[in-house]
Amino acid sequence: MDKDEIRNNLSGYRPEIYRDDDPRIAPSLQAAKADPELSQWLEQELAFDEEVSASLRRAQPPASAKEDLLRAYRSESKWKKRRLHLPLTAAAAILVSSAWIAHYFLMPPPVEFASNPAPTEQTFREQMAFFASQRFVLDEGFSTNTESVAWLAERNYPTLKTIPPKLFRFRGMGCKKIMWQGHRVSLICFKNNSNEIVHLFVLARPALEGSPDASSNLEQLLVFHERETKGWQDDDQVYLLVGSKPGVNIPNLL
Repeated sequence: MDKDEIRNNLSGYRPEIYRDDDPRIAPSLQAAKADPELSQWLEQELAFDEEVSASLRRAQPPASAKEDLLRAYRSESKWKKRRLHLPLTAAAAILVSSAWIAHYFLMPPPVEFASNPAPTEQTFREQMAFFASQRFVLDEGFSTNTESVAWLAERNYPTLKTIPPKLFRFRGMGCKKIMWQGHRVSLICFKNNSNEIVHLFVLARPALEGSPDASSNLEQLLVFHERETKGWQDDDQVYLLVGSKPGVNIPNLL
């Protein structure tokens, strides 16, 4: 099986739909993961799927769509006249149907965090790494991290006050609003120089104050859910970098 055949077999692969041991895709998936070029291609494909899913999620049919479709169908009694409406009616129906199908069958379910009465730096790390290990959809897609910061700030979510300048040079992917233990968390996604996806979680520091460790060990590299985590803090906020998959090197980013 050559690379083109592998790409063709995996073109419709969705982790939330197919099991990795599904005989229809397992051989191609194993081959792709073993090949650096194909592995990178697959990661890009899945990232693109997330962006498309986010766009479909935001798409809203016009409020009058249902009435317009019914009116187009009922208003003409003669076939000759009705025939003129069919292409437009069919196209509109396909568009609306596709949006609903995408919403119910392609959208991953919301990530649910385990409840914890005492948020600490360690539980924050562990649960953000857990979030990174799940399938999720970005709220908005942006090509720069600056755009993501502005979008989150407009919605009163934590923004970046102190951040290594190097991070702003990476290609952005988008952002997401998260609620964790009753606190707002900003998620900014970007790609490093190896084209690997990295997640940056931002949380208001008071959310962790009063805990035994009080977010004092963020600069220490720790692994949760097979993903490296490392961060920093300022007077107001906590910043945590998490690899999107096992093997993404976080220390090289700081």
